[in-house]
Formats: sequence, structure tokens, C-alpha cells
Amino acid sequence: MNTKEESFQITFNKKSLKVVLIIYMVCCVLSFLFYSSIKLLGLNDNISVISLIMLGIFVLIYGLIFYKCYKCTITQNGFNMKAFNITKIVLLIITYFQYLYLNFTMHLNSIWLIVFFFVILGALFFDMKMIIESIALSLLCQIIVFVNNPSIFQDKQLIIAETAMKIITIFITLALIFIVVYFASNLLKSIGDKEIELKKKSKNC
Repeated sequence: MNTKEESFQITFNKKSLKVVLIIYMVCCVLSFLFYSSIKLLGLNDNISVISLIMLGIFVLIYGLIFYKCYKCTITQNGFNMKAFNITKIVLLIITYFQYLYLNFTMHLNSIWLIVFFFVILGALFFDMKMIIESIALSLLCQIIVFVNNPSIFQDKQLIIAETAMKIITIFITLALIFIVVYFASNLLKSIGDKEIELKKKSKNC
């Protein structure tokens, strides 16, 4: 397809890529500041200094990788779709690596809840393949986190009921995100197809 014919989709991809990468980096920096603060204030002595240093290094590496991905995707010659697809894969890998790292090193039982934020962030691309992979990875990570620390899903008084409720909530939330992305991606595709159709008709007139 001609780049001009794909102008709507490419414009959307450019904006979504920039927004997602900026949001992600801001959140990474804020997370580093947050965990460093609760360590310094003595609110969570289980967090090690080494873990915080590694987190800071990871955030710096993420920034460099995302900057490189962005520059490779949006070039002077136009929008590089191959680089864009690679960037989405890189984002998924980094996202769930970061998720597991925080769960294993920051020692807060509530960290598992940010999995929904990560899935929603990836959903902003409105890419069906990406959201399916993201949901699959999020569920895999949840299992890994639960096996490592079963207490995050358990309540001292109503263990079975509370665990079941949390599992149901996870599946319902992920299903709703999937449905929203499904309809949104179809809508974007139909708008893009309509735009191409109108351009072809205008050329024939």
C-alpha cells in the first residue's frame, strides 16, 4: 500500500507510539522515586539498596532502548512498520520483565495489581495480536508471582472466597480490555479502509 493511502493508520500509530513510550518512561521514573522514598523513609526495610540501584539502571536502559526504537520507527523517510512491530515486541518484553522484577524485589503484596496498568498501556496501540500476547504474558506472570508468593491472593479469614474473587476479577478485567481493543481495532481498520476507498474514488473522478 502507498504511504498516503495509509495516512490515517500511520498518523494514529505515530501518536500512540509517542504517547505510550512517554507514559511508560514517566511511570518507570516515578516507580524508581517511589520505591527509593519508602526505603529512605524506613517504610519498607525489606527493599535492598542493590535492588534500587538495579531498578535505576534498568530504567536508564529502558529509556535508551525506547529512544532508539522511536528513532528507528519514525524516520525522515517515513514510518517504518517493521521497526514499529519490533518496538511493540520489545515493549512487551520490557513490560513483563519489569513487572516480575518489581514483584520479586520490592516486597509489597499489592504490586501484582499493576498488571492491569501494563495491559491497558499496551492496549493503547489497539493491536489485536499485541493485546492477546500481552494478556497471555500477564496471566503467565501472575502464575509465576503467585507460585513465588501465594500470600498475595490469600486472606486470613476467607482464603478460598477471597482468592476466587481476585482470580475472577483478573479474568473479567482482562476480558473487558480485550473486548474494547477488539472493537476499537476493527473501527480503526474500517476507518482506514474507508479512507483508502474514498481516495481511490477521488482519483477516478
